[in-house]
Amino acid sequence: MPLRVEPPDDAQDLQDSVISAVGAQFGNTPTVSAPYPVETANLETVAAGDILGGLLDIPRWQCLIGSEEPSAAVDVMRDQDRYVVVSVNYGELAPRLNEVIRTAEQLLPQGDYELRSLEVPGLNFVAVHLVGEGSDLFFPVLPRGAGPNNIPARSYTAAELAASLQEAAEQVLRDEQ
Repeated sequence: MPLRVEPPDDAQDLQDSVISAVGAQFGNTPTVSAPYPVETANLETVAAGDILGGLLDIPRWQCLIGSEEPSAAVDVMRDQDRYVVVSVNYGELAPRLNEVIRTAEQLLPQGDYELRSLEVPGLNFVAVHLVGEGSDLFFPVLPRGAGPNNIPARSYTAAELAASLQEAAEQVLRDEQ
């Protein structure tokens, strides 16, 4: 089942900014995915057992770019009247995101789901976040195969993911003191 992507109204400007900034590295006609929102979870809220309650208000979009298959994940933010590339990840993030998104599409129960990405920077954790009517699903992307506390690569509800990440978030906060 295809995922719904809700790009900003000026998505073409965003994609043009990505191509202008990094497109030449991917040949004459790089492929750029539709931009999807990136959510950033607050580590303190995750440590309190809530994955979505403390999302930081940082409007950011992400596109995957490559020549044939995605080989970079590009984060973009709006700076007044234009989009600015704020980071480019050439590591395993883009291929893993692409793989997990394709897998999620095949495993989804009936329903309408919007594609987003969720990051917990303090844990170096990234998941595909599928927002559905009445239920969100999360598919871990990084670290590959297992996250903090050896989280298996499968789908999680918000409560399951929060419980899986809570102990690791608590430990990071203790270590920072």
